[in-house]
Amino acid sequence: MSARLAGERRRRWVASIDRLLLAVGVLVAFAVPLLRPTQLPLFVTPAQPVEQVAVVGKGSAPVCFATTPFAGEVRVRLWLRREGLGSPRTEVHRGVRVAISARARDGALVGTRLARIALTSVARRVDLPLTAPPGTTAVCIAGGGRARAAVLGQGGTPTSEVRRASARPLLADLGALVDRIANGSLHPVAEVLGSWVVVLPFAAFVLAIAWVVRLLRRGRQLALRTVAGSCAALGFAHALVWASLVPPFQVPDEQVHYHYAAYLAQHGLGPPPSGRFADRGSPQQSATMEVLRTGSVAFNPRGKPPWQGIDDALERAERLPNRMAAVRTNASSQPPLFYATLAPAALLFDDVLPQLLAMRLVDAAWMGALAALAALFFAALAPRALRAALIVGTATALFPLAAFIGGGVNPDVALTATTMLALVAGLRFLECPTVGRGVTFAAAAAAPPLVKLTGLALVPGFVAIVAVFAAQRARSLSGRQRSAVAASIAITALLAFCAYAAWADASGRPLLPAAVSSSVGTAGGTATTPPVKLREFASYAWQFYLPRLPFQQDLIPGQPWRSVWLDGLAGRFGYLDYSLPGGVAVVLAVFLLGLVIAALRGATALVRSRGWTLLCDPVAGVVGAAALCALGVLFTVAWSDYNSLRTGGVPFRQARYLLPLLPLVVLVAAAARRGLAARYRGIAATVVLFACGLWSGAAIVTTVGRYYL
Repeated sequence: MSARLAGERRRRWVASIDRLLLAVGVLVAFAVPLLRPTQLPLFVTPAQPVEQVAVVGKGSAPVCFATTPFAGEVRVRLWLRREGLGSPRTEVHRGVRVAISARARDGALVGTRLARIALTSVARRVDLPLTAPPGTTAVCIAGGGRARAAVLGQGGTPTSEVRRASARPLLADLGALVDRIANGSLHPVAEVLGSWVVVLPFAAFVLAIAWVVRLLRRGRQLALRTVAGSCAALGFAHALVWASLVPPFQVPDEQVHYHYAAYLAQHGLGPPPSGRFADRGSPQQSATMEVLRTGSVAFNPRGKPPWQGIDDALERAERLPNRMAAVRTNASSQPPLFYATLAPAALLFDDVLPQLLAMRLVDAAWMGALAALAALFFAALAPRALRAALIVGTATALFPLAAFIGGGVNPDVALTATTMLALVAGLRFLECPTVGRGVTFAAAAAAPPLVKLTGLALVPGFVAIVAVFAAQRARSLSGRQRSAVAASIAITALLAFCAYAAWADASGRPLLPAAVSSSVGTAGGTATTPPVKLREFASYAWQFYLPRLPFQQDLIPGQPWRSVWLDGLAGRFGYLDYSLPGGVAVVLAVFLLGLVIAALRGATALVRSRGWTLLCDPVAGVVGAAALCALGVLFTVAWSDYNSLRTGGVPFRQARYLLPLLPLVVLVAAAARRGLAARYRGIAATVVLFACGLWSGAAIVTTVGRYYL
């Protein structure tokens, strides 16, 4: 009895440490940046310093920019160079004088300060002090001597920044920062709710974390429904935070996925897979993206969305029609299931930004479903480890890359969730093959190919589950039962195929999308494209995911396994234009290595204890199916990249394409738990929770700095 009480006391102590470290991880990630002294930016132009846009000097008019009201001591940052590119690059002209001034509301230049700057023909970043009186509406720069300086920028806009001269903790400017986020990302709702539109998602996220922390204390008293619901709430709240932070159309390909969903809502059919190509479907969408500087912010680490002064421009954009045109986009060849879930959100509103925000909420629900399904999958693999299932679901919900994609309009999280659902349904079907479970599995297996074309790569894995049933589990049924189960699976799959075929015919598109048929059709070569060399592709695929071996020809510049996949999964967001520090990728690599080692140890022990009888276990069939799904995804992504470059296209390399491998990670986690001694499981759970909380918080803080600081 004393040993039992000691074990219970130890379990509660470990649970208390888990709760404490999860909360500490999140608090540290948020509190440290808020207390760090920061020069708050008051204005940042998205222009890059790539060309000369103006000249200041004797006889030239002042150049004005930063048309945002501000006052006080500020620092003005510009990119200048000496005019006259014919001069030697190393020659320094120390006599270039410039005058920096603040323009009042009446147009008068006040607070002028002169500065002498050493310039060459190479662009130089210059910081100039300025005292801006109340009512300042712009900053102007003019020449202060004979020498002339070229102002750099892009498209006629000078590259410039205006920041507070003195640094102070960001916590002191938290109110201004919240207003900035509300106006920059959630403008339609901010007009009604004000700053609360930013506070509410963060409050929901904190409450969801607090609820999970409370559940960790229960241990064996947990219920599966409670675990799944808590993980779903945390995943939804996390994605909701990202939806409130990331500016509109700054999630990869969000504009074309929005167009597809809005077109489906308006016409009842998918957009045409051929015809005129465009990435904007309506005049209102095009005008809204121009007002929000979408093109200048994307791919530009310096680019910031407009924080204020866009009300009138957005009002004018909303007067334009928002009827989606029948144009071809990058997403036109995709199947309709994901967009069908977004279409009701598009029907609720008429304007672009409210529609986009409603669609983001639906995609956040997909993120919640993914976290819940990860917990359910783990619980199905280890029914007595509900606390571990809660930790796996929490880690999935706090995965920054998945939450970033789930906070936008993009089908990758939905594809991962439906893949997880199909494997959970497949495991339940193999455990107890009934007609109802067969129908559920067939319907779930039909979902990924109807969400995204990449889902076709998962079909061999789902077919493997049916093969395992036919080879092993069907023996326990009578002939009539076997026929009923097989018929239910076949009829459900056939109905899904017929529904898609009818929709494709009504939409005027082929059953096999052009993206797939063209990829297969060029494998044998064309008049301008050489045929595929299998040995070359095998080497290419190896270098695509793994370090290049010494005897291999260098087919891919750099190291994609590190720069694309590891760094991308660790945290690369936006249009791949900002990321977490490189040390995060190292920590992730160490964690994955430890997870694999523990999983191998657990799998080895299981094989030794069960022997050949393990092959008859339903879990073994699902492991094989998940492995086939993973191989299918890896092959498809590598082939798409190889074929695209071979035919003169662009690379196909983004870490989000590997999100469907997440079910395999859950399987590895289940094996790793078995491989860890019981006394180390609590420590491992503590480390995972602390790291995930810190990881999520760091990614959110980095995103705030990317777009609003």
